[in-house]
Amino acid sequence: MPHIPSGKKGTHAFDVLARVLKDDALGIPLVSDEIANFETTISAKGEALFRYTNHWTLNLSDPKELRRKIEELQWMNTIIYAVSGSRPGKRFHADFFLMHLVTSSLFLLSLTNFLSTTSQALLLRSYMAVSFAWWISRGHPSFDIRKFLESDDESVHPDSASTSTPPGDLSSTPNPWFAIIQQALFHQDDHLCKIQRALAYFAALYGTRVGGLPDFSQTELPGAEKLDGTFFLRAAQLTAKHFELYRGKVYTADLPLWDRGRLPEDHV
Repeated sequence: MPHIPSGKKGTHAFDVLARVLKDDALGIPLVSDEIANFETTISAKGEALFRYTNHWTLNLSDPKELRRKIEELQWMNTIIYAVSGSRPGKRFHADFFLMHLVTSSLFLLSLTNFLSTTSQALLLRSYMAVSFAWWISRGHPSFDIRKFLESDDESVHPDSASTSTPPGDLSSTPNPWFAIIQQALFHQDDHLCKIQRALAYFAALYGTRVGGLPDFSQTELPGAEKLDGTFFLRAAQLTAKHFELYRGKVYTADLPLWDRGRLPEDHV
């Protein structure tokens, strides 16, 4: 079960995300080799990134606090993937590497359950730093949460954000997750199924969240106060729509399923 949001306590992952977002000194000269870019980021900026992660407040003696901190990472990485890849009027940039930030965060609770609190903190801080490193290595794309939410599909409604449908509900509006999951189940690309599984799970946990709650609104991240439970559905719909663009076509190296190149200049 997700925690019940209360007032902001200490430094939230969104605070750290906002600071990394504003730090232009973290950028690196990019080459065509994605792995080389990541290795350069770790060697040149790793120390700075770990300093940022030390800003994050972690008090894991309470199991509920562990879940809350993992939730922060799940929201953070979905923002990096979905919001940085989206620009009004532009094709969604479904970044192959940033997608893995979302899918990997699904397993954090399973991994941390068997660790001491000291090891839990070390794992979560290291995971945050590596997530930032991949973001930096992909060009450190900026994002605007408010524009993302304002420009999104009108079919996203708060009542449909969760994956569940109330028993006996005879609404004429179908649950949008049905089509998303069906597409993922029968699609030839396994990664589509993996990310939609993660987003659907997060929606099941956090889909009833309303906007404006203090644990988000009191952070340094611009637009965080606008985030609500529909966010994961929005990310899933953008991903699904990206794959629909290629329906009926033969996938080749010239027509990749996921975007592996740098975000186009008109997106940055």
